[in-house]
Amino acid sequence: MHFKPVTATLFMSILFFLNGCISQDKISNTALLENRSVAALETESLENNFMLIFNSQQSSDYTIQKIDYLFIILIKTNLFIQDFENLLDLKIKNKKDFPNQSFQDPLKSEEYKKLLKAWTLKEKYEHEIIYLYSRVLDLRTDLSQTEVTRSKARQIYKAINNHIKSSEELKRVEFQSLMNELKDEYRNHVTEYKKALRIQALNNKALQNISAISEVPEFDYLITKNPADLDKISKLLNTKDKNWAVINNPRYSKYSLDIENEFSAMGDYTFDDRQPQSTSNVVICADGRKLCPSVDENGNIIGKIFPKGVWAFTYDDGPAVQSTSDILDLFISYKDKINPKGKATFFWTAEQVLKNEKWVKKALDNGFTVENHSYSHKNIPKQDYAEQVKQISTSNTIIETAARKIQPNYKIKFFRCPYGSCYAPRSLAVRQMIVDQNQIHAYWRIDSLDWKLLNSEKVADLVIKQMQLLDHGVILMHDVHPTTVGATRLILNWLKDQNNNKSANFKLVTVSEAVDLVNNAP
Repeated sequence: MHFKPVTATLFMSILFFLNGCISQDKISNTALLENRSVAALETESLENNFMLIFNSQQSSDYTIQKIDYLFIILIKTNLFIQDFENLLDLKIKNKKDFPNQSFQDPLKSEEYKKLLKAWTLKEKYEHEIIYLYSRVLDLRTDLSQTEVTRSKARQIYKAINNHIKSSEELKRVEFQSLMNELKDEYRNHVTEYKKALRIQALNNKALQNISAISEVPEFDYLITKNPADLDKISKLLNTKDKNWAVINNPRYSKYSLDIENEFSAMGDYTFDDRQPQSTSNVVICADGRKLCPSVDENGNIIGKIFPKGVWAFTYDDGPAVQSTSDILDLFISYKDKINPKGKATFFWTAEQVLKNEKWVKKALDNGFTVENHSYSHKNIPKQDYAEQVKQISTSNTIIETAARKIQPNYKIKFFRCPYGSCYAPRSLAVRQMIVDQNQIHAYWRIDSLDWKLLNSEKVADLVIKQMQLLDHGVILMHDVHPTTVGATRLILNWLKDQNNNKSANFKLVTVSEAVDLVNNAP
């Protein structure tokens, strides 16, 4: 699709949120060009950002460029992952050559810091696009709006659909997650719209024909439903050469520099909040334990002080329908010389538990533990007090209520903040809320990057490399991604081979069992 070029400066101003109310009658060039600080951007409303785009003369162009900007963030992330893998390869080699030499934890590396920044930007822009899409759907079908407004909404909606449908193959692969989110927004909107039309028809005593309103978005056929197919397509298209070709494409190259500038403006806040605890000065709990509910270092668990060979697999964001069930089945059927059965811990959101409560039963009936991952996966430190209570306390009640239908005395012992954003000392108030629930905050030592690497083999390879390097710890994965099922299978097959045939001594534990091992160690 071809569109009128927009200057990089103007485009970046559109991407950034603007302070204050924005007139719905017109937007001046001064407002568009105004620069804002990172702190100001974080507090801007999505609605102001939406209205800024909607009321501009080039709204469709801005929307398309926002989507392309996200695409380049995802492409640059691929390259950052390759740098991280190269770092792991080097560290593994050095460990073999110099077994007594200490090395820096990979999560403290510059390569991983870039990945955290990319993760933050990806979440930000994906959320903005989803909100924009949802609001366009609202205006497009709001009969109380003027025809001019509804026509403008239809124009932007059509631009989004056409741009996604006409995108090159690599972009379609990168946008699997985004398209799934947009699909859900569309279907939820259609459901509500049809309901409103039925009510209107009853009130007017006239039946409206709603059968022509499709419940399937126009780009639905681009979403790869089979994880094996996505693995194959991703492996074929997502190569280093293809990623660099995109970065150097004149159409996208200007965004690459803008993204680097955003990284610089972010400073280190994206990873300072997430740095793992140090074992050099471990704070001992009052009763002699090393790990306990606390806002201090001993209240944040990553697995760095686990016994050698002890691994805690953790899965975030679920429960999902099929992928969660498949992952549970993999652990249920697992057995090796060291482990009589597989074990994992699931950090689930209350919102998803309410939708898929039966997976709580399947998890608990088979010896897994379910912990809290917030109500709706918001960045908790950036919310107001009432929302923080909802994300921590209310979600805790909802998940425990579901769990106690199976185990009447079930108690949630751990909380994991979305994005790993509740590392003390920057989030003391949030961490105190977690302590007030008598819970330990859970971080991770191994990042599978499965949220980005929608390829089972690549995810498994990355996790196995980190396991070879680090010997023990908490492994972060997500049970909402279908390709994580295949990755889990490959990792467990490797682990079984290590224990059964390579004289390894890898022990699978829940996070709760790992804490008990640490606290009871002599």
